[in-house]
Amino acid sequence: MVALELGLLILLAFVLRKRRTLHGTILLSTNILFMGIALFFTLISFVPQHKIEGPATFYRFANAGMAAQMISIVVGLLVFLKDRANGWPYLLAGASFLFNEFIRSWLTKNNLIQALTEWVGTCNEAITFVASFAVLLVLLLSTGMLKKRPAVART
Repeated sequence: MVALELGLLILLAFVLRKRRTLHGTILLSTNILFMGIALFFTLISFVPQHKIEGPATFYRFANAGMAAQMISIVVGLLVFLKDRANGWPYLLAGASFLFNEFIRSWLTKNNLIQALTEWVGTCNEAITFVASFAVLLVLLLSTGMLKKRPAVART
């Protein structure tokens, strides 16, 4: 999900590229997504309460994931509160972790985790890459990237 959300944030940045402050804020907000992932791996690697030391400690993965999510959400909220006019992309990036948790809980409640895992595992890598690339290319081109810009007078 984080990869999809990253792609959507970058697409949104391209759509709003003429509003430079907002464009930059959206691109910078993608760091919150990476921060959550990096924090998760930092916790399970270096913090003794989250280190995995055998089968009896696998629950620590969930604890580290929840801690990383909560910190990412709080960071997104704090940066949003600093600049409410242009800071909403940080809130959006932080809220993506809540959205992911909602999807996970819905899949668990409807007993669809196994089916989704099997479907993703059976996808052909090459076809999936080409299809994803084509969809992203169409979305990026639809933002008007190829529109001719007015000629600038040279003096």
